[in-house]
Amino acid sequence: MPRSLTKSAGEQEAMILEAAAKCIEQSSILDFTMAAVSKEAGLSMGSIYKHVQSKEDVLVALSTRAFTYERNVFTDVMNLPLSTPERLVATMLLMSDKFHHYPFGAQLKMLVSNQAVLQRASSGWIEKLRRINTEIGQVFRAAMVLACDTGELITDDNDREIMLDTICVSLWSMHVGFVQVAYQRFAFEQHKVTAKLPFPIPDNHVLLNGAQRLINSFPWKKPLENQGIKKASALLTERGYR
Repeated sequence: MPRSLTKSAGEQEAMILEAAAKCIEQSSILDFTMAAVSKEAGLSMGSIYKHVQSKEDVLVALSTRAFTYERNVFTDVMNLPLSTPERLVATMLLMSDKFHHYPFGAQLKMLVSNQAVLQRASSGWIEKLRRINTEIGQVFRAAMVLACDTGELITDDNDREIMLDTICVSLWSMHVGFVQVAYQRFAFEQHKVTAKLPFPIPDNHVLLNGAQRLINSFPWKKPLENQGIKKASALLTERGYR
């Protein structure tokens, strides 16, 4: 009996995405084929197309899974026994493979940021991706709101919303930009023996120095100190995130 007849829709979808990830690892994020996914999953092409209609759908679906994993990691980090500034910088100290989920996660994230890819993906998968991205933003915003409510971050009603958006967007942009440039440089230079990715980032890295200055430009009751960065680094190592 075909495997597609013995599995629920959710199980089939999971099988397809697991097969797609394996096919990408065996070939590349650009060269994998739907036929290869079908063979790896042990499902007919008809069953495959009930869940994903194109390679772009596969990429967006995998991204949705990756971002779900990322949300869970960030939720854990934002609940660590640290101050909010220490938690914020801790997200930059994470070993990249601890929140990218897939070995090709960084490349996948950059690829699905391309409008040409998104335009060819199904609206259903685009909506799922949009929702999980929103949830990631909410993880950070909830932590920042709590910091305001407890007086850890000193604000007033007139500038609170702008301040929260500024902190979240600025730090997120700094982190994402650094990671993307790091992977891009590695791709350009990976033929060299000395080529390597800068992860895990040491706790005295210039990215963290910049993040510390940015964080401390806001009115925290207790600013982020170098010892706080080391504390966050040690706790992440203990939790297996570095």
